[in-house]
Formats: sequence, C-alpha cells, structure tokens
Amino acid sequence: MQKNEADMQEDFRQAMRRIASTVSIITAEYEGIQLGMTATSVTCVSFEPVSMLVCVHQNSKFYEVMSNSESFCINILHHSQQSISNDFSNPGKGNNQFTHKDWVTKDGPPHLENAQANLFARLEKTVTFGTHGIFMGIVTDLRYIDDIAPLLYANGAYAKTMPVI
Repeated sequence: MQKNEADMQEDFRQAMRRIASTVSIITAEYEGIQLGMTATSVTCVSFEPVSMLVCVHQNSKFYEVMSNSESFCINILHHSQQSISNDFSNPGKGNNQFTHKDWVTKDGPPHLENAQANLFARLEKTVTFGTHGIFMGIVTDLRYIDDIAPLLYANGAYAKTMPVI
C-alpha cells in the first residue's frame, strides 16, 4: 500500500529525527547585510578539491543573502554553544545575531572565534531541488580547536558526544 504525500512527509520527518547531526551556524554577507542560520544539513563533498555543501530553504531570509554572496563560513559549534545556536534559529534577528562577543564580522563572512571549527568557502555552485538550495563551495581557509566536543541535534533536542567504550 502506497502512502499519501502527507503521511510520507510525516514518516520522513520522524525518520530524520533519528539522525544525530552536528550543529553549525552558516554565515554569509551580501551588500553589507550579514546573516546566519543554524543548520544541520552540512556535509563534505570532496577532498579534491576540498569542498563542502550546505542546504538552505528557499523561503528563508538567509537564502537570498547566501545566493548572492561570493563566500560563506560554516561555524561548527562546541557543545557549550547551544545558546548561540538558538540565536540563529530565530530568522527575525538579522544583524543582531552577531552581538555575542566571540563573532568576528570583518573581512568576509562572520565567523565565531571559539567554534569547534570554521570552514571558509568560496561559493562555486548552487543547485535547487524541491524546497531547498544546495550551495557548494571550495574551502579556502579553515580553523579548528583541539577540544573535540561538538553540539549535536537529534530527535528535536540538543545533545553532546560521549565516547563509546
């Protein structure tokens, strides 16, 4: 028996709740407007060239900035940065998103100084599929800290890693 579209979407949503994902803040700048969004739809594309992709809903305010930007930054969050993630989950904050003291907002897309890692990418290609834009970029610079303790998101809640023994 085939499911109708609404049932398929709800079952898909429930299945996706079972994927634990690292939480990142994606940032971009276009014509002096700096915006960011919380994202878990981030992944490595290739090691040759070193590249990443980010998925952004086409109806979001961030989509327009990202579409017109030449570069973006993926800020992978530390498990202590849940409040920063929450700040970027609210699309109405605009430039007020970057009021936290650890944001550097000069020379390119904003980046969070004490994030787990910052991946700076030059936007190379955008593909639309369904409701989202898929933005692919070549990594031009990166930074990371030694303490590996990312903020995770699963089943509608934040989590943190624990070693499996």
